[in-house]
Amino acid sequence: TVSAVFRFETNGQTVTYNTASYGEYLQPVRPRITATASAARFEGKSYELTITINLENPNPFPLQIGSLNYKLVLGDSELQTGKLYEDLQISPGSIEKFDLNESINAASHAELLRTLSGQNSVPYLVQAVINIGSSSYPADINGTMDFE
Repeated sequence: TVSAVFRFETNGQTVTYNTASYGEYLQPVRPRITATASAARFEGKSYELTITINLENPNPFPLQIGSLNYKLVLGDSELQTGKLYEDLQISPGSIEKFDLNESINAASHAELLRTLSGQNSVPYLVQAVINIGSSSYPADINGTMDFE
């Protein structure tokens, strides 16, 4: 049982409200974060990469996400750093998705292009930090990107 007493003062009068709530109180569960990757290779001269970030609220109540900061690393190369989902409310049991897209070609990533040449797959890492209120939840997501 949770109970509270509210006192309001207005025009010199005090009004008091007593309230109580009965039932089950569930402890919040941290959001789940996963990633999936897809890639396309164009004659070994360029690559189109997409990492889909999935942020799931497993709770029976909405979660207010302050932000989701991320860093995307492919092989040994840092491709992107940024912030997603600033001040986002996620409904109970729902998943929010966001695509991180990157084009790899000789003009933008010459050294990485040479590294990828001839490989059928390469490891990736998404380092994420989910910020909710004054709490931060880090998550490292490792995977392999396969080239078609």
